[in-house]
Amino acid sequence: MEVLCICGQWISKESLQWEFLVDLKRNASIISIEEDLLYEDLMKIVSEDFSVKEEEISLSYGFSLDMKCIIESFPPLSIGNTRQLRTFISKTRAFDGTCRLCVKVCMIFFLLRLFRICFITKYYALQNYLTFAG
Repeated sequence: MEVLCICGQWISKESLQWEFLVDLKRNASIISIEEDLLYEDLMKIVSEDFSVKEEEISLSYGFSLDMKCIIESFPPLSIGNTRQLRTFISKTRAFDGTCRLCVKVCMIFFLLRLFRICFITKYYALQNYLTFAG
């Protein structure tokens, strides 16, 4: 079964409705999910597809429009282990593949990585300056 994988962030609106805001700076990905796929393997696939470390991402999904009519203001469901992944797979099959896998990239890791890159760049620039100046 193929599943659309999208990066973004869940927000709760004033009307108690949940909405997934898509990160327009990242592409989407279609991944193949088999019944026996393990959570760890899914994390590796998503990590590779979006070029982020596994610890930087969290996975979730929301209900289809049919279920939202029945369940008002139901929050997104997290996928944090193989059992929860199995539930996602069964729901996706039940809704004819209309569930999408939502990927949140934790900004704190991104900002720390960016800070580290800036620090290293400035360190080497200073080191090169001192080498040539001295």
